Amino acid sequence: MKVQGSAIKPLMMRVLAVRPMSTVLDVLQRRYGAVVTYEEPVYECRCDLLGKVGTAQARLAGGIIRLGWALEQDSVEQVLPMLMKTQIRPRDANRMFAVREAEAGRYHVYPVKARNVQGDLIPAKPLMSKRITLRMEKVTSAEAIEAVCAAVSNGGPPVALAPSSPSIAKTLERPLPEPLVADAQEARDVLGRVLWAAAPELSWQCLFDPRTRKHRLVVYDPF
Repeated sequence: MKVQGSAIKPLMMRVLAVRPMSTVLDVLQRRYGAVVTYEEPVYECRCDLLGKVGTAQARLAGGIIRLGWALEQDSVEQVLPMLMKTQIRPRDANRMFAVREAEAGRYHVYPVKARNVQGDLIPAKPLMSKRITLRMEKVTSAEAIEAVCAAVSNGGPPVALAPSSPSIAKTLERPLPEPLVADAQEARDVLGRVLWAAAPELSWQCLFDPRTRKHRLVVYDPF
């Protein structure tokens, strides 16, 4: 469902959080009734972290996003591209993330720039942009998603499925309605096909854990 209006409407928001982009996207998903997935890069720069990466004390440093817009069209299609141009203070340049439409009413946000160990901005390598090939029959949604995670992790940073609640885990225990066939497709597209066959309202966030140097694929209901 998409919410639109003809009158100019304000969108004012100030978010101070460990994961400010994740937090803003959660708000926008509820505001517009649109599923927006989110993926983080591997954070390596000390400016992005508190504590040494790979240790139990490691944490993301967090940041601030400020929005102050007068919207002629109050829609997710207008807001998401504007959000991608917004700076995450105090460290990041703008345009650190990009967005593309998946299916009607659903969108993917993924990193396009990140900072290396020296603090230089470099092109990001989104995990879910990896092209994978899978053929699976008579499997549950969870088994299919775990196979996607394994294919992404093969030769790259590890990523593991992490349902947000027991009820979500139970939903993912349902069998896929048809065999899963993917031929050199982006992992995020395969993941979306599997997840939305299980429950059209579900979303996911692929979050970097600096303590383990791994990503958690958190599946959740944003509404």
